[in-house]
Amino acid sequence: AEILDDSVASADILLDTIAAVDIAAGGVGTSEILDGTIADADTNGALTGASLAADTLVAGDIATGAVTTTEILDGTVAAGDIADVVRTISLPLYSFIECDTNAGTQIPFADGTNALPHFLNSATDGTGFVMRFDDTAATEDQGTEVCNNFTVPADYASGGEFRFRALKDAHAGATEVLTSAVSINGAALGATGSVTTSASASTTYTNTPTGTYAANDSVSMYLAITSGTTMDDIVDIASAEFAYTATQ
Repeated sequence: AEILDDSVASADILLDTIAAVDIAAGGVGTSEILDGTIADADTNGALTGASLAADTLVAGDIATGAVTTTEILDGTVAAGDIADVVRTISLPLYSFIECDTNAGTQIPFADGTNALPHFLNSATDGTGFVMRFDDTAATEDQGTEVCNNFTVPADYASGGEFRFRALKDAHAGATEVLTSAVSINGAALGATGSVTTSASASTTYTNTPTGTYAANDSVSMYLAITSGTTMDDIVDIASAEFAYTATQ
């Protein structure tokens, strides 16, 4: 009775002299709490979903690794919540065939006096082999197609491109171009995709011929080395793969 209403200010109260029992239930509202003053240790695990306004918790409020399987309700993660990823399937070099004519033949490990590519094995065991398109005068392996085929994976979602790892003995005036085309389920070849080589060093080149893919389609493709004039560099293909976006 001796204290006037509202006459006791914060400065009149010693630090830590007011305990929880001194505060009436529901007596502390939002307006009594300074922004940014409640830390994790102040919640004692008592903060639940019901205590949070909708959409107030953002990614920055959640520590890395804090959400585990036990924090996720069964059946609440849908396909749209998982980002698709890019996957690749390898096209082994030895699975390519020479298909410049309809006879078709295996690619040899010896260079003949012709305009066809060959395999070249490393002199050091284990360092691999390449598929070589040579620039031998008058029999340049230019415009000669080599072919492969594969099945579009069942997890295919979109996209589709070829990635060739290639290197050259030099990078002279005439520029060599990696050219490819695809046939889907035996249909006519689509428009070619081309990528110009840009260096002699081992480089990955992305080639995107026209093709409309779907899961489990059969795909036939060819690869050729072309040039605006006459190729004057050896082109070695070190690896080949098909890349696509996979559903999760």
